[in-house]
Amino acid sequence: MDSNEEIGTLLSDIESEQIDWLWEKRIPRGKLITLDGDPGLGKSLITLDLAARITTGRPMPDGTPGVQGSVVLIAPEDGVTDTIKPRVEAAGGDPSHIRLLDVIKSTSRKTGETSLSPFTLSEHLLELVKTIKQTRPILVIIDPLMAVLGPHLSAYYDQKIRQTFSVLALFAQTTNCTVLIVRHLNKGSSENPLYRG
Repeated sequence: MDSNEEIGTLLSDIESEQIDWLWEKRIPRGKLITLDGDPGLGKSLITLDLAARITTGRPMPDGTPGVQGSVVLIAPEDGVTDTIKPRVEAAGGDPSHIRLLDVIKSTSRKTGETSLSPFTLSEHLLELVKTIKQTRPILVIIDPLMAVLGPHLSAYYDQKIRQTFSVLALFAQTTNCTVLIVRHLNKGSSENPLYRG
């Protein structure tokens, strides 16, 4: 590297952009966002209603214009046939525009045998990136985060989580796809939910 070569980018060389909204003033496009709340409050119901609206381009709950597109859904804790699909249909959604990514199919190089394994961020981040590239969704829902971290990611190992989220955030930005992560608040003693995420 040339010792006279400048490192970094001047902020003045970067062009400002307006925020592109998935749900006006609430959910930006091309960002990594979280939906936090105590268990049992309806977070999954909210995300499926949002997905249903996106599949048909219907307005958002507050009447603001909707955006039509496809959705990738990673929701291993809810039943597909008795919960997810009926909820999407009840909300007026089009199930043909929602791709489930709860299970990953892999083939052994040694034996040629195919096996299925539950999706985890620690083992299948590349498959998620490929799916986003191939299907061009405008929304990816991960519900809940703790169910898909996998054996090599711990919610308490901040550096590894931040690395994974940095990759997801960068990919969300470059594809203009919102990645919505659902988190259950922990049972900490703080009354402030900001400290329980």
